Amino acid sequence: LAAYLQLSQLDWKYKTEPQGTACLGMNNGRCNWPRGKVLGGSSVLNYMLYVRGNKKDYDIWESLGNKGWGSKEVLYYFKKSEDNRNPYLGRNYYHSTGGYLTVQEAPWHTPLAAAFIQAGV
Repeated sequence: LAAYLQLSQLDWKYKTEPQGTACLGMNNGRCNWPRGKVLGGSSVLNYMLYVRGNKKDYDIWESLGNKGWGSKEVLYYFKKSEDNRNPYLGRNYYHSTGGYLTVQEAPWHTPLAAAFIQAGV
């Protein structure tokens, strides 16, 4: 549903500013920045994705003097907060169970999602 609501009358239709390192495949180097015009705000437009930052970014932050922000240190807190419900991920080195943030794959699978998985996207 989120994909259909973005750029609709329920979206403020904000755009990012060109940065030279992001949105390079978009018109004028500007991405859409969906923000909801509804009660509840932007949560109506999101995809409910759980994504962590790249470990190299955390390590760079630490190298710049931000002690405790290296990838190994923040991994501890990611794992502490996570309740991963995917049996094949829940108890490996990078994931955990028992935290307050439930993480799992969507309980439904569409033909489009299956095509993306098959394509390796």
